[in-house]
Amino acid sequence: MTRNRKNNIVGGIILAMLSLFLLTMYTTDFITGTKLNVNHVIGMVLVVVAWFQFITWGSDKKVQKDEMGKR
Repeated sequence: MTRNRKNNIVGGIILAMLSLFLLTMYTTDFITGTKLNVNHVIGMVLVVVAWFQFITWGSDKKVQKDEMGKR
């Protein structure tokens, strides 16, 4: 297993754990009736952006450079 593959697996596990933690926190806040504030919304946006980045490019620097047009 290459180093890049290991980094992707570890990154995916950490991102999944963070997402589950935030999901349980937001669910608990919803059940108790706490309203969402700006911090909650920013947290949700950051997690969604992190998932999109992880799914599309991952941590492969070569693909990121090609995608940005800097070969």
